Amino acid sequence: MSPKNRKFLVLAMMVGLGLCTLWRPAQTTAQDATTSFTFVSWGDSRDSNTGPVNTAVLSALSNQVATLSPKFTIFAGDLCSSFDAACVSDTEASWKFAVNDGDPGNGMFDKTFPFRGNHDGDTALWDSYFSGHTEAARLAVGGTNLNCYAADGTECARTYSFDYGNSHIVGIDMPNGDISSMTDGQIDWLDADLTAAENPVNDRGITHTFILDHGPIYYVDGHKSTPSAHLIDVMNAHPTISATFHGHEHVMAHIHIDSAHIPGVTHPWEEFVTGAAGAPLYRCNRKRLIGPTDYCESESAGFMSIAVNGDDATVSLYLQGQTTASQTWKFTTSANPLVTLSATSLDFGTIRVGRQSKPQTVTLTNTGGGALAISGVAVTGTNMGDFSEADDCGTSLPQNASCTISVTFAPTGAGLETADLEIADNASDTPQRVGLTGTGQAAHTK
Repeated sequence: MSPKNRKFLVLAMMVGLGLCTLWRPAQTTAQDATTSFTFVSWGDSRDSNTGPVNTAVLSALSNQVATLSPKFTIFAGDLCSSFDAACVSDTEASWKFAVNDGDPGNGMFDKTFPFRGNHDGDTALWDSYFSGHTEAARLAVGGTNLNCYAADGTECARTYSFDYGNSHIVGIDMPNGDISSMTDGQIDWLDADLTAAENPVNDRGITHTFILDHGPIYYVDGHKSTPSAHLIDVMNAHPTISATFHGHEHVMAHIHIDSAHIPGVTHPWEEFVTGAAGAPLYRCNRKRLIGPTDYCESESAGFMSIAVNGDDATVSLYLQGQTTASQTWKFTTSANPLVTLSATSLDFGTIRVGRQSKPQTVTLTNTGGGALAISGVAVTGTNMGDFSEADDCGTSLPQNASCTISVTFAPTGAGLETADLEIADNASDTPQRVGLTGTGQAAHTK
């Protein structure tokens, strides 16, 4: 081959390789690597009087965090006493220096996603400092499907979400601290964001949703604030929500959120407060304005690690200086449909032969994370002809929806009669059964 032709062949190969790269399809599905990983939640590192950030405490915690090798961390606001030039500088007084434990440090800054608190009020400075960091951090940790709330021009610096493995991470801007300051626009964005993440058509494989904002939804230490009914409706509508993480109140706490804590909650979740990364510590329940917490620690700074393993998540509390966790909580969230029945047996008592009982009902609720496909509801068993059912369940039941099954008993003979109400569907424990019993009493004869 002549030198001229060889040069042309090399050039053609280079162009061909370039075109292959250019036309490679984008990767938009959930990250393949990982349904088992660890991330960290911490927040509130502002100093009280002597400087913008409590460097000594935050640096010490950063070293502890680094030993756990988290895939990423989320930081729940109040980075500095005042979010100003000193806070974002390259000096030893800055938040970046402290969260990295030095310069160049341990690399925590590059994998940390901070969200604003009430001490982080300079919007323009925040946006200019963190807009590029958000995307860089997401790419550095291997996150996918970045989605930003653009209605307020944040450009991915304040309110955004991303996927990591089987989990969806959502952070919401909270410049006033209190949960009541969350806007309807943010809540509507959250609803749409979770709907897209959970939609099986999108094939993102989301099992867990973890939500972060500065102010607790259920306050734990005197910051009296009430979530809107709009927010609770959205929380109820998305069964992938496993837990929320917050700062604002300078304690480490856990609460199982249900209707006893917040009226109107039909989809319980776990709330964790991780607001003790250097800010002045509060006292648990110091103002006696709230209901009980399940756990509260206010004697030491600390952080929480979250180990995700498939459907399970384990949250561990580490206090400053600890090499082992002082407290752990484990919970499970399923992405699959799950049937919950209001009763597992119905007893109709004694009914005279030839007569019919009053109906008894069973409520079927889909408490899982996917739509329940119902293929049949029927009475089966030895005396199935003496029991009858009617229902409004249809063929599909969305997440958190319920239907009613009504059963009556009309004995055709004397004695104990038994049968089963059987529901066939796509839940893992199908079919579900409700035991039916009744006693027939012989009719009077003249």
